[in-house]
Parts: sequence; structure tokens; C-alpha cells
Amino acid sequence: MVPANADSVCTYNIKTREFKTFMLRERTKNIDKFIACAVYGECVFMFPYHYPYILKFNLETCDAEYLDFRYKGELIQVGLQSCTCGKNVYLTVQGSNAIVIYNMQNETYEYKEIGDKKECYSSVLRTEEDELWMTNQRGDIRIYDLRTCKTELIKIGDIKFDVDVQSVSPCFVGNAEYADFVYFFPGKARMILKVNKKTRQVEKTEFGNTLCQEADNCFGWMGSRFSMPQGKSILYIFNIINRYFYSINLQSENVEKYEIESSHLNEKN
Repeated sequence: MVPANADSVCTYNIKTREFKTFMLRERTKNIDKFIACAVYGECVFMFPYHYPYILKFNLETCDAEYLDFRYKGELIQVGLQSCTCGKNVYLTVQGSNAIVIYNMQNETYEYKEIGDKKECYSSVLRTEEDELWMTNQRGDIRIYDLRTCKTELIKIGDIKFDVDVQSVSPCFVGNAEYADFVYFFPGKARMILKVNKKTRQVEKTEFGNTLCQEADNCFGWMGSRFSMPQGKSILYIFNIINRYFYSINLQSENVEKYEIESSHLNEKN
């Protein structure tokens, strides 16, 4: 388990059903120590929000390494949403138009400022076409071609959708790719969008209307976790705080909701 407020890493052995904890080398009073993680080989890389290092934790030996993660002398504070593709992790940076590309194989990284300096990206996705798709605080979509380094901007504000563009909270906080489309899931916006990768046409999804109403104008999505098995059409969205998850078939756009039962809730007093 990746520590947010805790001062330790917790592991669970599926075979022996045993928990173990490993204390961090440096304890800090800050909350949100780590906010993103990725697995490469037998290691988990934990990326910091307030903690002064990247933590590389070996799941087999339980050894820990503390890796520097700074740009121009300042600690890089990563955003909530990230994307992993092979050996690379693509990370948003808090309050910034930068994307960090971290190579887990050789433990090096690039810090790329993309687009307008006034933009703050809240989500990032690498597509099959080697493009990075990000959304800024206004809900606009910035596309960065990794091969040519060219950028493109799709301005959602020019499209007559009911989007709340207040800068206090990002419009979209997660995205997923399936077939010819990239899907955008809401933070402040009250809709789920899909964009055709070839034509760049933007449209609202029908299934998004129901989901956004259930999610109380989508504030519940802010702390959600997105999981999509590679090559599959099913997207799982877990909302741990409110104890439910959605199973969304992006091919049929059929949605099923499952409550996450907690054992102590079922106990009789």
C-alpha cells in the first residue's frame, strides 16, 4: 500500500496472507506524501506530492531506494492522474503545464513544458498513435505528438456544452482510450466526453448523463481510480471513499454499478 499520510509502506503476501510494514527513511509532517505509483518488474515506483524523493520499493526483497526528483532545484510535485506505457510513466505536475516522462528502466526523466504556460493539466494519456492527450483546467484538450513534438489544442469552450469552467477545480480528471476514441471523465464538468482520434470531433456520451447525475455533479470522481485491462473494452472506475465501482463497456456503452460491501457494516450489533 502506497503511503499518503502514513510513515510506512504496507505489503500483503497473498500466499501467506500476512501484512508487513516498512518505515520510511524520512518521516514528514506533510500529508499526501505520495500521490501516484507504477509497477515495473518487481519494483513499485512511488511518485511524490510532498515527500522529498521518489520511493523505489522492491516487492521481492522489500528493499527501498530513495531517488532524487527535482527540476531546477525544486521538488517536482506530481498530479493525481498518470499514465504508464511500458517502461515510461507520464505524470502531470501540480499547477503546471508540464508533463514528466519518467523512464523506470534507467531511472531518468524529462520535464516537458507543453502549450501555454497558463495551462494546468489535470489528466494525461498516451495513445496508440504516440500522442499525449491532456486536459487543462478549462476542459480544453491539448495534444502533443511525441514523434514530431508538435502540439494541437481542441477548445471545448468553443463547443456549446454545459461545462463549469471555474478554475478552482479541473473540468476533467481522467481519460481512457478505446478503438478510435479517447474518453474524458469529469471532475468539475457534468458530462463524459469522447473525442474521435482521427477527426477530432467531440461529443457527449449518452451513458455519461446518468453517471454524472449519480455522482453528485461528478465531485465523487475526483478521488476515483481508473483501471482498464489492456486490449479489453471494459473500464473499471473505483470510488473507494463512497464504496462503489462502475463497470463500463466502452464498445456497447453499457454501464453496471456495484456496491463495495465492508464486512464490519454487515455485522449485527
